[in-house]
Amino acid sequence: MSDMQELLKTIRLQKENQKKRSMTVAGKLKDRILKGKKTNEEWLQLKKDVNDFFQSDASEEDKKMLGGYTESLNMICSAIEEGRI
Repeated sequence: MSDMQELLKTIRLQKENQKKRSMTVAGKLKDRILKGKKTNEEWLQLKKDVNDFFQSDASEEDKKMLGGYTESLNMICSAIEEGRI
């Protein structure tokens, strides 16, 4: 039973940490990247906001987490900037 309690405690702590992270600037930017349709202007503004975040003094952990979500953002913005969208 003790092993099960430890497992449940670990799961609960991970969920709490994930919830806290989603409330950070990095979490909010990640949510913006992942959420629905955007106009071309919204995509470009999001790219600017993400670039500003990477230039900030945010934690390396938050920057690393957000970095995992930026590839598609960069691809979309490149297509917009090149007039392909």
